[in-house]
Amino acid sequence: MKKEWINADGMFQYLKAQQLEDLAEELHAEYKEAEAAHINSRIKALEGADSNDHTKEIEELKQSLFKLQTEQFDTMKNNIVAMGKELASIKEAGKEVDMTPFKTAIVGFEDSLKALKTGGSSVEFEIKADVTYADLTHTGQLDQVAAGISDAPKKRVRLFELFRKIPMTTETYSYLSQKDSVLRDAQGVAKCAKGFSSTTKEEIEIVRINDVKIKDDVDLCRDYMDDFSWVEARYRLLLSDSVMFEMDRQLLLGLNTGTSMNSIDAVSSEFSALNVDAPVGATIEKANMADLILAMATQVDVLGKLASFNVNSAVVNKLNWFILVESKKDTQGRYLDPRISKINGNYYVGDILVIPLPDVAENTLYVMDSTKGSILDRKKQTLRISTENGTNFADEFITMMSTVRAQFLVEQNHANAFMKCSDVATAVSAINKP
Repeated sequence: MKKEWINADGMFQYLKAQQLEDLAEELHAEYKEAEAAHINSRIKALEGADSNDHTKEIEELKQSLFKLQTEQFDTMKNNIVAMGKELASIKEAGKEVDMTPFKTAIVGFEDSLKALKTGGSSVEFEIKADVTYADLTHTGQLDQVAAGISDAPKKRVRLFELFRKIPMTTETYSYLSQKDSVLRDAQGVAKCAKGFSSTTKEEIEIVRINDVKIKDDVDLCRDYMDDFSWVEARYRLLLSDSVMFEMDRQLLLGLNTGTSMNSIDAVSSEFSALNVDAPVGATIEKANMADLILAMATQVDVLGKLASFNVNSAVVNKLNWFILVESKKDTQGRYLDPRISKINGNYYVGDILVIPLPDVAENTLYVMDSTKGSILDRKKQTLRISTENGTNFADEFITMMSTVRAQFLVEQNHANAFMKCSDVATAVSAINKP
């Protein structure tokens, strides 16, 4: 007799809710066994596939199989408990015990019983009147298990997203730069006069910059990867995060050496309230950190001859921002500051985007025109896997390595588009009008 869950091609097909309800009671266990076999077959097929894109589907199938096996176990356990209680009551009454219902309750485990019999062992059932948790060991294996793995908090890559990218085709990048000795000597002259002389002149130099390589790697046991399908994907992400987080940190704090990128910190000039080009000392009543950001932006604007630079970003310490700006009140206890706005979750001081970063030291602040910085991208982030590392092949380990080659470019003539304040508290006091 053809089973309802077998289609015309002889393959398993799921029954709808009404079909399951109409299914004869004695066929329910057989249907569940067929469903489990189908899921197992599907998991093996996906795990044997060349692509690594089936991780999520495999995890979902394993969850379904676990749930199904748990239901089968619960059904078997409940049947045995019920039969045990009935047999115990019959035995106490001194009547002959009919084992047929008991055998029916464990029909789904015939293969296991046959295996025990073949091995010369015996199977005995202890009839108990009460069954408790104490009769089931390793109950944790039967828990409902959430899909996926809960990750620890991690930061977001912010600075890499802020700057434009320039592809590099070699390890060195060069650009032509006008030296600051440039002279412009246009003059007013008398009509029809002779003997005019000009000193207008410029000098051009070639500036070269090399990329920096950032990498991370890990050795993974092949058996560990084979036994758990999610291991490779997890470590791909872990290594990717590792190199990208380090590059983002170096974009802010790199030392501009052979092994450390050029950075915002390295190119920035230091804020001074007494800057001769734009002195702002003791000029602002009830000054706060927002005033300092705007004062620094003003100095950058002046250094750019009011035309070349336009500060659009401020990188801050989150705690400083909260204490010195978000929580600041006026004399009447009001928070309102018309210069501060929040759009799509981002704070602005005027039109300057505020970027809180965990790598910014407390009491430190940077402002910049981000259009004057670029990321030289020698190669996009790469990830490679190899057994050719020491004795890895013989030991059955693989090395997984993630690398990125990049550099932060701020042309010499644009350095003044970046400014740093190393002591926010002192600077606020310096611009405050007594």
